[in-house]
Amino acid sequence: MKAVGSAYLFWLAAKTVLAGPPLPAKAVGEAPINLASGALLLLINPKTWAMALGAASSFSKLVSNPLTLGAILAVVFALSACSSLMIWVLADGLIAQSLSADWHLFNGIMAILPAASVVKYWV
Repeated sequence: MKAVGSAYLFWLAAKTVLAGPPLPAKAVGEAPINLASGALLLLINPKTWAMALGAASSFSKLVSNPLTLGAILAVVFALSACSSLMIWVLADGLIAQSLSADWHLFNGIMAILPAASVVKYWV
């Protein structure tokens, strides 16, 4: 799973660095995806599976009951997701303004981050 997850993150980094400029914003009246579509997207996302299986295997020795491990991981992932989403929401306006001219730099940084995160899996 580590190898597949690492390969996917490198592929994602390559796609990000080679991506073109950002697309124009959606029309104001266009609705976002619904909860069911978001949940389905989460279930088919390979990054989700790599993270969940990696965390479960890394921390499985800490508790004797798999339900306890699942509950702990659920709380940790929920808190991490909420804090991460809050940062992205707050930074969205700043990022959108700066992307008009420097999208190459932004794509490069956003490609380096997942590629660099692979190092921690193997060290």
